[in-house]
Amino acid sequence: MKQLTIKEIQLLCLEIMKDVHDFCVKRNIKYTLQGGTLLGAVRHKGFIPWDDDIDIAMPRPDYERFVKEYKSDKGFEVLSLSGGEKNIKILFARVCDMKRTKLETKKWPYCNRETGVWIDVFPLDGASDNREDVISKIRANKYKFDSLLNHRNGMLSIWKASSLLDALRILRNRFVYKDYMKELDSYCKEIPFGSTNHYCLFALQQYEIREYHRTAVLEKVILLPFEDTEFFCMSGYDEALHEKYGDYMQLPPKEDRVIKHSFNSFYWK
Repeated sequence: MKQLTIKEIQLLCLEIMKDVHDFCVKRNIKYTLQGGTLLGAVRHKGFIPWDDDIDIAMPRPDYERFVKEYKSDKGFEVLSLSGGEKNIKILFARVCDMKRTKLETKKWPYCNRETGVWIDVFPLDGASDNREDVISKIRANKYKFDSLLNHRNGMLSIWKASSLLDALRILRNRFVYKDYMKELDSYCKEIPFGSTNHYCLFALQQYEIREYHRTAVLEKVILLPFEDTEFFCMSGYDEALHEKYGDYMQLPPKEDRVIKHSFNSFYWK
């Protein structure tokens, strides 16, 4: 199999995103570019040159609709807990190219199925207007998720276990993992989106409180140029990007301009 270049990955992500955009427009599902993809739209009018995926986010009600209703004529599939996928190991969704590409990973797999190039779809949940309460919730959620990972979570084959104890943990977690993930999912969405003045991306641990914003930044979405097309972005992107990245128009040091998912390799089937 031939490994995809970063440019080939970007072009496939762009193809998936165009399909998702068209579907959301037809179904009146609200989304915004998110994270590094939003930053890329604002700073580069497309991909950050060293980025290798696309991130979007949706208010939880739109997210739940999307993962249940999304259909593609191009063979793209959405994988998520809400969509009924078994033993998925992330609290958000991925729209994957299942026909042409294949993922090989050096890290734990996020799903018990073979998958390919993806875009990430994150749910945005309501959050307390008390910042300290949100920090406590993020820490509690991170502790629960880290605890799950530290017990191997059934991610390794039982035949590769290094000891009988590891084998028993793997076997146990194959039965409890799905329920534990549902518990974490419920914990993320306990406050309805829009019932407070703030939201947070609780489903991803990486940026913690820097994903906590006023709902006003997402009240409206606007089209911004992205490569050869346009995608929707939150109208309050300046506020959200400042809170997440600081001086976001400043390029990072050269040594930090590296592929984000360097532990993954995608191949043409």
